[in-house]
Amino acid sequence: MQNSFIENEIKIIDADTAEVANKLLKLGFEQQTVTEFKRYIFDLPSGEKNAWIRLRSDGKHATVTYKRVLKDSIDGVEEIEVTVDNFDRAKELLSAAGLKQVSYQENTRKSFLQSGIEVSIDSWPLIPPYIEIEAPTKAEVEDTLHRLGLSKHKLSSLPTKDIYEMYGLHLDDYKVLKFED
Repeated sequence: MQNSFIENEIKIIDADTAEVANKLLKLGFEQQTVTEFKRYIFDLPSGEKNAWIRLRSDGKHATVTYKRVLKDSIDGVEEIEVTVDNFDRAKELLSAAGLKQVSYQENTRKSFLQSGIEVSIDSWPLIPPYIEIEAPTKAEVEDTLHRLGLSKHKLSSLPTKDIYEMYGLHLDDYKVLKFED
């Protein structure tokens, strides 16, 4: 696909998130403010498996992203992302274009940054938090995994839907996924 981008990112499923947050600070990562995301997930009209459209907002910025899982590895996800100036209008546009909205989801993210590397602790309803490392290169992701002592943990680049499956939950059963008020 032209103009696509391969993400260099991995999720760490079974790590102690408090311990990792402390290690990040000791390694000089800068903690960012906690971000609250809301997103709509759309299936593609082609019905292509392992690919979807995500409309996401952090309350300040909104993006529309095409994502496709090529393989379960650090460099296994193709992504094309554009910024949009109106979250609600973008949702209307995607629906009018024939994309089928399959769910609405919310999560929070505590991020730590250092030299272009972002390590996040993602919290989602109904499952334990997990860690995500994203960097400009695969080698930087691998190095960060090593520096944090996370290389031996359960790793995955699969979408959050598959993480839910690991806990015996089917994300498609939740048309609205939010933290309890």
